[in-house]
Amino acid sequence: MKSPFYQHYLKESFIQLVNKHSVKAKLIEGFDNRDDGLLTLFLIFDAPGNEFGVESNEVIRHYWELINFVDEQSTGFELMSMDPETGEVIPADDRYFVFDWRGELDTQTILTVDDKTFLEYIDLLIRENPNSSRFNIDVLKRTRVLNQFIDHKEMDIRSKGNNIFVRVFKSDLQISILDFVENATDSIGQNFRTGKPFDDVEYIVGLKAYSIWLEGYLKNKDKDYLEMSNVTARNAAIITIRALKSFPILFHFVENYNENFNYENEVKLATTNSRELFDKYREEWEFSISRSTILICRGLAYNYSGFENNLSGIINKVYPSYIEKAINEWIRNYN
Repeated sequence: MKSPFYQHYLKESFIQLVNKHSVKAKLIEGFDNRDDGLLTLFLIFDAPGNEFGVESNEVIRHYWELINFVDEQSTGFELMSMDPETGEVIPADDRYFVFDWRGELDTQTILTVDDKTFLEYIDLLIRENPNSSRFNIDVLKRTRVLNQFIDHKEMDIRSKGNNIFVRVFKSDLQISILDFVENATDSIGQNFRTGKPFDDVEYIVGLKAYSIWLEGYLKNKDKDYLEMSNVTARNAAIITIRALKSFPILFHFVENYNENFNYENEVKLATTNSRELFDKYREEWEFSISRSTILICRGLAYNYSGFENNLSGIINKVYPSYIEKAINEWIRNYN
């Protein structure tokens, strides 16, 4: 069972952890059969399991995968953290790198390190061997979470007196999520709906549905899923509309910025069969959130599946994590 608290390491305690247990960083390509060209970062060391929420009193090999970056200063999720030295439980109100347990024992727990401290740790690694082919600046630019989850800024890593900047939102292929959104929205435009171009609210909900559709494909990479993208993308869009309340930030955004939004009515439209839609609800359906979500999700899915080539060279390089980040940024910066 996942721990109710993140194990949060403040600056002093994390550096002590590094020194005490000789914490090593390891970069792995293709972990979990990912083929996006990015690297997964692990912290590896030997230590008693119960010091880190792992159910073992013995010294065991620890594998912690860097899975996320959380900015508690702006998300408002109200997560709690525990200082391992004092046992004090405090609100998580900083920016954290999040690590998930990946050891052999059947335990789920999470470890977090504030961003400044973790970047100082990376700086130590670089200074130890700046010419290392395993862990240097060029390799760092290909690291998954550092490129995908950090807010709009540049990480300033100082090494040997030089300032080294690592741009975020750029993979090794230099494709940014913002480039993708721009190209995606331009390519869909009003081609799928005459009379009224899609607005930002519709694009955001449509991108959310596409993210869900893409996750569904990447789990098993079933060719039939792609070949039936007309059906699978529609289903993903319907799932998104029905589950909209389970995404509270997105739900409230739609409520605030779409004056005609009625959740119950949208669910009705999304789940009504096509014949009845045209017979009874044609006018409501024409410019509904449900219809725009289906059209946008399906348009992106067609591009990914190869049925259309408006986004050729971009669509296959953008992953659900990129899309979710884009949605969050779009909502947060919306005026």
